[in-house]
Amino acid sequence: MCDGYIPLIIKDVFVHLAIDSNSELICIHDSTKPLVLAGDVAKVLKDDWLIGAAVLGVPAKATIKEADSESFVVKTLDRKTLWEMQTPLVIKPDLLKKGFELVNR
Repeated sequence: MCDGYIPLIIKDVFVHLAIDSNSELICIHDSTKPLVLAGDVAKVLKDDWLIGAAVLGVPAKATIKEADSESFVVKTLDRKTLWEMQTPLVIKPDLLKKGFELVNR
């Protein structure tokens, strides 16, 4: 949530939750990145069934810096411990609805 506004993509997902309340899983994917591998999608779906929510992640390749409140670099983070989150993300509808309820409070 940014300054009291829900970003457009979140609004779009929230609106579409009303389409099928009987869904067992909701899969959200960034359609501007269509080249996701079928095996990666299958793993995310499998992990969701086990845990209740899952997202595709890949090890970070970029150099990530931590900065202080004045935007001065404090340190370089160890990329071995960092992951980039991608899509799809898969979540059980009740968990997603609870998340939106928290955001909309």
